[in-house]
Amino acid sequence: MSYLLDKKNKKRKISSIVLGVIFLFLIFYFRVGILNNFSLVAHFVFRPALVLGNGIKHQFSYLGIAFHSKKALLDENENLKAKLSE
Repeated sequence: MSYLLDKKNKKRKISSIVLGVIFLFLIFYFRVGILNNFSLVAHFVFRPALVLGNGIKHQFSYLGIAFHSKKALLDENENLKAKLSE
């Protein structure tokens, strides 16, 4: 058997989920005083993911250093040698 989907119920369900997610985001972001413990628990749960993300970002921020051209490295080396000789 096949049933027709009720579009109003489906839209209402999706909109309530979206509003719920936005509400939870606002609670976490602004750390509402009433739900302070809930916010602290969320901070404890999500902190490892945030720390890991920052660590990965930190590692990739130095990736550009590996792509310096050989000429630029030679020029810098010559400049440093000149400063040492002075």
